[in-house]
Amino acid sequence: DEYLRALRPLQDGVPPRDFAQISQIVEDGLGDGRTLSDVFLEFEERPIGAASIAQAHRAVLRPNRPDEPPERVIVKVQYPEVSRLFQADLANLELATRLFAPENIE
Repeated sequence: DEYLRALRPLQDGVPPRDFAQISQIVEDGLGDGRTLSDVFLEFEERPIGAASIAQAHRAVLRPNRPDEPPERVIVKVQYPEVSRLFQADLANLELATRLFAPENIE
């Protein structure tokens, strides 16, 4: 309980990104020219949560077949710069390991 209270400001203190930016990230991620309305019947503009690396939105998927019901989902949208930051962090970690614990490098 103490840990949750201590970490809560980190979770709650991040403002969400603008929906236009989020929809562009999702559409770019689809990679096939489809839009949000091509894939989703509904996509809530207001996120249910936002953090430093992503935010999450409620949505309803369009059925693939006429006999399928729509499916409610949560869409987690990772911010584009996160991948680059993770790669930099991993490169720095590898460098530190080579310097301070080279026996751990394969």
